[in-house]
Amino acid sequence: MTSTRSTIPPLLESYLRLPPETSLILLTGTLGCSVSWVVARFAGRVLQQGAGRDGLGGRDRSHRGVGGEGEWGGENADGVGNGGAGESGQGVDVLLVSWMRDLAFWKSEIRRGGGVDITKLMKKDADADENESSGGRFTFVDCFTTLSSLPQNDEDALLAELETRITAAITSQRPSPTQHQTPPRRRRKKILILDAPSLLPTLSLLTALNLSTLLLRLRALPEIHSTLLTCPSDLPLLSAAITKSSAAGESRQRQEVEVESAAFVVQQAGVARWVLGVRELETGAAGDVSGVLRVSRGGGGYADGSEEWEGEGGSGEKEGAAEEVREMEVLYLVRRDGSARVFERGADGL
Repeated sequence: MTSTRSTIPPLLESYLRLPPETSLILLTGTLGCSVSWVVARFAGRVLQQGAGRDGLGGRDRSHRGVGGEGEWGGENADGVGNGGAGESGQGVDVLLVSWMRDLAFWKSEIRRGGGVDITKLMKKDADADENESSGGRFTFVDCFTTLSSLPQNDEDALLAELETRITAAITSQRPSPTQHQTPPRRRRKKILILDAPSLLPTLSLLTALNLSTLLLRLRALPEIHSTLLTCPSDLPLLSAAITKSSAAGESRQRQEVEVESAAFVVQQAGVARWVLGVRELETGAAGDVSGVLRVSRGGGGYADGSEEWEGEGGSGEKEGAAEEVREMEVLYLVRRDGSARVFERGADGL
């Protein structure tokens, strides 16, 4: 299932640990710099953690302690930390909902970038669409190829349909009312990955407010451990959030699509624990650099008063975690074979 080599660049190791419970991590990209390579590595690491591996061929320290103690901390008899994982030693599942890419893309991307063959982790339902899966460790909800079949002119109906489909995938492991388990077992929680739901405001299918409300309801479900959200951050989509100086002349009237797109991204950045964004080089394209990767603390990171990523566990490690997880801006290179390198400006050679 997993690769024995690390697919995660060392500078990103501390940022791709299992995030604190209920947290939101926002990933942004541009038309020329997709953030899917980061998503693939995050998903691959989470799935490998469930097998007791961290992608390095050894035990994974990052399981231990989203909360550091009690139910979410410590290690089980096999030496694998719980890390907020639901059932002991089983890690967390991954639920990926995509509005921009189909299942074939994510199979290839996660296999190349995350070192995991998700086909072996998916369980097909007899009545499920061929592009969807549920019940396994990896679940995919296809909102890309099925977007045209969703209600187009009724916002309430579209919201209800989306919530029904995604909630059904989230709650697929809930026991039926007549099902009795002896002894009772805790269900594994899920990492919810939402790939480009901001497409809906861009197409004027949903308002930013209604989409944000839907995300809050999904994140509040007891099966959800934490959420990873990807959004485009191209300047035309965010221009409405930028104050134009008087020296630049009269500002034109903003289009509704600009206002809604900018409003959604700003709202999510305001509640996210961390914001990780990729963009092109300001000096233009370069053969040895794909783009710039910037990590900054989101509004949620300031609101909870936290000083570090709670991925390493006990209080004795807080000082080290604070040194590892910090705001930064680095360069990265994604090669054709799917491998990636992240390095600081001025690093020698590739």
